[in-house]
Amino acid sequence: MKLHEQIAQKIISWFTLSNILPLGVVLIAFWWAWSTVDVIQRNFTYQQQVNQLQQQVAVLSLENKSEQYMIDYYKTNEYDQLQARTYLNLAAPGEKELILSSAPSGSQYAPFVATVQPTSGSTTTQAKSNFQQWVYFLFSKHGA
Repeated sequence: MKLHEQIAQKIISWFTLSNILPLGVVLIAFWWAWSTVDVIQRNFTYQQQVNQLQQQVAVLSLENKSEQYMIDYYKTNEYDQLQARTYLNLAAPGEKELILSSAPSGSQYAPFVATVQPTSGSTTTQAKSNFQQWVYFLFSKHGA
């Protein structure tokens, strides 16, 4: 017999049922394990996507609630009054306007002069000194 025939005989002798069966079982077990790992990895990726979408839904829900609160605020009387005060220069009854004017141009660090004027226009008050305003603020019934 020649060498290549001997090698062929040995190879053929290995292909018996007792040798092929364990090899098949090992291959099937490897394939099953690989498939299982692949499914677990895909499920993990899908779960990450679900979690990300749930977070986006939660953020959008909070933004929606915030917008609804703003809409409700825009419907209130307080918002209307604030807008009237800001853009139409309206005031509530008895409210006074505080006007701050700068000191003469020669003194850079001079304090501001405060003048209180009623917004109704019916009564004018005399400008008080800073000290008089502090005394009034600290010791009057209305100042505190």
